[in-house]
Amino acid sequence: MDFPNIDELYPADEEWINPGDSLVVSPSGEIVAGPLSKEKGNIILDIDVEKAATSKRALDVAGHYSRPDVFELQVNKARQSPTHFKNES
Repeated sequence: MDFPNIDELYPADEEWINPGDSLVVSPSGEIVAGPLSKEKGNIILDIDVEKAATSKRALDVAGHYSRPDVFELQVNKARQSPTHFKNES
């Protein structure tokens, strides 16, 4: 396979390319399920949608927390290349 630096990115002695570490975090930042690390499985959890909606309203980025003097969103609509390769020096 033609894949630059594959041995550095994915060492052959590792059983898992990525350990996963899937988890579920509550709107308050508490880990409520998981993590699943280096194991196959599913995390299934019943959630309270109202808690998520309440938490979302707590950060009013367009209201009094808005800082247009500090933050600005710019969108570059020009076509971009998904990869960039640089020669080692």
